[in-house]
Amino acid sequence: MYIFLTGMPGSGKTRIGRALARRLHLPFFDLDHEIVKATGMEIPRIFAEYGEDYFRERERDTLRAVTSREKHFVLATGGGTPCFFDNMAFMNGKGVTVFLHVPLRDLYERLLAGGTFQRPLLKDKTPEALLKELQEKYNERRPFYKQAEIEVHSSYGVVEDRVSEIIRLLPG
Repeated sequence: MYIFLTGMPGSGKTRIGRALARRLHLPFFDLDHEIVKATGMEIPRIFAEYGEDYFRERERDTLRAVTSREKHFVLATGGGTPCFFDNMAFMNGKGVTVFLHVPLRDLYERLLAGGTFQRPLLKDKTPEALLKELQEKYNERRPFYKQAEIEVHSSYGVVEDRVSEIIRLLPG
C-alpha cells in the first residue's frame, strides 16, 4: 500500500503522515527529506543555487525512486509535488492520494505562528505578501489537489482524528 499525502505548506502532511504510518504499521517518508538525502543539499540551497525547475526535477526523480525501492509506505509530499511532471497522475496510479485541505486563513495563521518563512517559495515575505502568495499558490495547486482520491479537512484539531478519518476512507 502506498499512501501519498498532499496539500499546501503547513497543512500537516508530515505530522499526520507520521501518525498515520504508526497506526498502519507502515514506514513513513517525507519527500523533502528524501530529496536532501539524494542530493546532499538542503532544499533552500537547491533553490538558491539551481532554481525551482532543477528542484522540481529532483522532486520527480526522488518520488519515483522512493516508490520503486519501497513496497509500502506513507509519504508526505511537498506542497507543489502534485503540480509538476504528471506527479499526481503517477501517485494516483501507484496508490492512494490524500488531500489535506486546510482553509487558507488557517494555513496563514499556522505559518505565521510557526515562523515558517524558510520555505523557499515563502521565504522573505511580509505577512501581507505571505497571505497573497498563499492565495496564489492555492489557486494554482487546487485543481491538482482535487484529483486526490481522498480529501480530509484538516484544520485545527486532534491529529488522531484526522488519522482515523483517513483510515476510515481508505479503499478496501
